[in-house]
Amino acid sequence: MDIELADAYVNQQNKYRYLSIDCSGIGGVEQIYLYETVLEDDFRQEEPARITYYSETDQWEINFKGDEVASAEALHDMISQYMDGYEKQEICYRYLEKSFPRDILMMDSGLWGYINGKGDVVIDCRFCAANDFSEGFAAVRIGDKWGFADNYGKMVTAFRFDAVRDFHESYAAVSQKGKWGFIDSEGHGRKVLNGDGAYMKMLKYRLSVLAILGIFLAVGISMYLTRIPRDMKVYGRIADYTYYDRKLSVSDFEQFDHDSTYEDIVDRIGTENGTIGSGIARPYYELKDGSFVILNRTFERSSLVVVNDKCREYYILPPELEQKSDRIKSREMETARQSEMNGILWMLGLQELEIKDFIDGSSQGKNAPLGEYTTDLLQQYTDRDITAEISYYFGNYRERGAQPLIQIFWLYEGSEPAGFGYVLWDTDTYWYIFYGWDQEPEEAGEDCTAGAEQYELKGLREILNLENRSTELDTIDLSPEKIANSLTDFLIEQKVIKNKRNSCVEFWGENGDGEYVCLISANPWERGEMIGADSRATKYYFVSMDTWADKVVSIRVMLLDRS
Repeated sequence: MDIELADAYVNQQNKYRYLSIDCSGIGGVEQIYLYETVLEDDFRQEEPARITYYSETDQWEINFKGDEVASAEALHDMISQYMDGYEKQEICYRYLEKSFPRDILMMDSGLWGYINGKGDVVIDCRFCAANDFSEGFAAVRIGDKWGFADNYGKMVTAFRFDAVRDFHESYAAVSQKGKWGFIDSEGHGRKVLNGDGAYMKMLKYRLSVLAILGIFLAVGISMYLTRIPRDMKVYGRIADYTYYDRKLSVSDFEQFDHDSTYEDIVDRIGTENGTIGSGIARPYYELKDGSFVILNRTFERSSLVVVNDKCREYYILPPELEQKSDRIKSREMETARQSEMNGILWMLGLQELEIKDFIDGSSQGKNAPLGEYTTDLLQQYTDRDITAEISYYFGNYRERGAQPLIQIFWLYEGSEPAGFGYVLWDTDTYWYIFYGWDQEPEEAGEDCTAGAEQYELKGLREILNLENRSTELDTIDLSPEKIANSLTDFLIEQKVIKNKRNSCVEFWGENGDGEYVCLISANPWERGEMIGADSRATKYYFVSMDTWADKVVSIRVMLLDRS
């Protein structure tokens, strides 16, 4: 069969195959295509054949279904066979345009026009090139100039543009003499821009304006909402809230001590943002970073704590530390020593540990004291090559104001560290805090465990070791109300931990001979008292410090490599 360019062929399945030629040519290259289009699928187009002519080198490149063809005669035979069963049509259908009454581009005698879905001619074939309809207008070309026609074929603009883009949001980008600008739906010009990409520049400009307006609106709404009285969630409680135009930080509260009163704070900082709690209401202040500072007053003594909406983060001024007499310390020490074997068996998983609940008086587990640790005694309970080191310190746990005895266990299997744990010993007299700190419960109280925690270890890793006297160590203040904060600040400066909010001083203690120890937890995803051993992201740092004349002379930090 004879095949001509720009002719269409159709079979009984309503599949169209036609040849077209791109006469525009880019860089001396002209291409002839064979297309197959199925109208009933809205539009699907395949390209079985392509002929490319390079005018500069006078060479042809022929391809049919991905294979290179040796000659034009061979391609003609392949196409003739490919077109078998198709009949010639006068109009070449290209594809469907959904945005305007299902008009379809058509081509006749090398010129383009439009028909509707019924096959009726809507716009005669008189354009050298034509684009799809967009927002009711189509870009069309006669010669080398472009213009825009509406859906009745009426020209909205003259053919005067070198290049165009389709309409979008009532505007179309157009180019004249290398400069880009915009026209509206009536063909009126808008601001001219140099270079290409006018449409994208317009779109980016509109988006940037909308973004700026959105930011101003969000800020305005936020400022309005913060200034009206409302409820605020503070430390897990719903509290009343009043906005004040001030930017407070933690440093504003570091000037106060245990003797500072509510009136002192109001005189220097101002009225609180609100109060939390029922019964004894506690005032709180909003900080500029979104956290809060709560003032606690107990027996005419003050403490200041940083909290967020859910939990406590850390103390600026911890509760004043309860002081125990030497007689109580001696009694607690003896009780703890007689239970050393109980602590070791607890760490090995061979026995439960009695934990006293100071509020309801109940206990978990109940075991008689098994005595002080010896290697021979331990071998009666396990066949493992386990040894232990046990040390004692009086200090503080999570800055609660109590002064527990901290019993620390290090377990070794052979020469390798196998476990770390601690038991807090205190006197069972929770009730007496309601009557004042001066009532020592030497007769009424019972020594018992107030808490305990342990970790299996794979090893220990030294993070920091300053053996010699260094001026850097002078920043560590050993006073009970400052040791936790100053040590944390020092470790942040040494890049051991990142910040206070994502860390917690689990305990600190002193053995009476100038040796201090501290356990610090850190977790990038948790804050303050919410940090716990259940998360694998939690890291524990054991700090030991030697002192002389109330000054730190050396410090060592070990990372507990938990199993």
